[in-house]
Amino acid sequence: MTIRTHAHEIRRNAPRSWVSGAVLVVLGLALFAQGILRVELGWLVVPALALVLLAAGVIEQSAGLLIAGCVLGGAGAAVWNVLYPFHMLGVTAAPVQGAVVLLTLAAGFALITPVTLLVTGRAHMWALAVAGMLALVGAALLAGEAGRRALERAAQIWPLFLVVIGAALIARHK
Repeated sequence: MTIRTHAHEIRRNAPRSWVSGAVLVVLGLALFAQGILRVELGWLVVPALALVLLAAGVIEQSAGLLIAGCVLGGAGAAVWNVLYPFHMLGVTAAPVQGAVVLLTLAAGFALITPVTLLVTGRAHMWALAVAGMLALVGAALLAGEAGRRALERAAQIWPLFLVVIGAALIARHK
C-alpha cells in the first residue's frame, strides 16, 4: 500500500470534519446562551455533545462516535440525576450519590452494545463487562456498610483474577 493510498483510506474511514464543527457549534451556543440568559446551562453541555456524537455516529455509521455518545450520555445523565431529582428529594449522602453516578454510567455503557449493533451491525460486547462492573460497585454502595465491606474485600483479592487470566494465557500458548 502506498502512502497516498493509505492517506486516502484514513480520510475515507475518519469521521467528516462536520462532526467537529457541530460539537463546537453546540458548545458555543450553550456557553453564549448561558452568558446572555444568566442561567446555569453548563450541565446541558455534556448531554448536548452526546446527542451530537450519537447523531454523527448514526449518519457516519461510526462505532467510535456512537461509543463516545453513549458514554457522554451516561455521564450527562449522571450529573443531571445528582443535581436535580436526587438533590430535590434531599438525597445528598455521598455513597448514594456515588451509587447513582455509577449506575447511570453503567446504563450509558450498556447502551453501547445494542446501539452499535443496530447502527453498524457489530455489537461491542466489551461494553457490557464495563457496565456490569460499574453496576456492581454502584449496587454495593447502595447496600450500605455490608456493600462497602464487600468492596474492600474485592479490592484485596481482584489481583488474583489477573494471575488466573495470565496462567490461562500461558497454558493456552503451550
